[in-house]
Amino acid sequence: MCPTAVLYSWCPLVTRLALFFGSAVALEGEPSPPATVLSLTLCRVLAESNPNNVVFIIQHDAQTPRRGHRGAMALPHIVRPVEEITEEELNNICGSAREKVYNRTMGSTCHQCRQKTIDTKTNCRNPDCIGVRGQFCGPCLRNRYGEDVRTALLDPTWRCPPCRGICNCSFCRQRDGRCATGVLVYLAKYHGYDNVHAYLKGLKQELGMED
Repeated sequence: MCPTAVLYSWCPLVTRLALFFGSAVALEGEPSPPATVLSLTLCRVLAESNPNNVVFIIQHDAQTPRRGHRGAMALPHIVRPVEEITEEELNNICGSAREKVYNRTMGSTCHQCRQKTIDTKTNCRNPDCIGVRGQFCGPCLRNRYGEDVRTALLDPTWRCPPCRGICNCSFCRQRDGRCATGVLVYLAKYHGYDNVHAYLKGLKQELGMED
């Protein structure tokens, strides 16, 4: 993992960039500007381009992530054809977080929220998908990506967000060197977007960072 730094700045652009390269944090006893954890390289670029806005930069070493077992990723991925999807499963799709029923024994895990519930999840039709990575619950798929579980289950070519390279869950973002976004759907809707993926994509375009 690359070295990171804590950047103190009054520049609003820094706070916007934090959504992609880090996360806003609050530290006791420090100046009032928001502290933003960014890559050390980006901090230096911002410091050189905005010398009047940057207060100071503190370099710190990122913690090395612990190596654990692969868990669910070690399970074989099973591609279920559309013909196998039953009406009962479609009726069991969760519409809101309040409808979720948690069960550690009988439940299945959503890749996004990591909650083990008994509602129907998506099934990635990519044969190269890993384990249960392609499982998303109704609220997460809708709020984070603007997609519908029922539509995904009835689409023989549907691929999960990780397989498409657009996953914004905390684990996938960490693997890409970024910090978790947190519950961003309300901010996305405030800015006129109906899901987090569209909001992040819009910010990239606004900041000229689109791939």
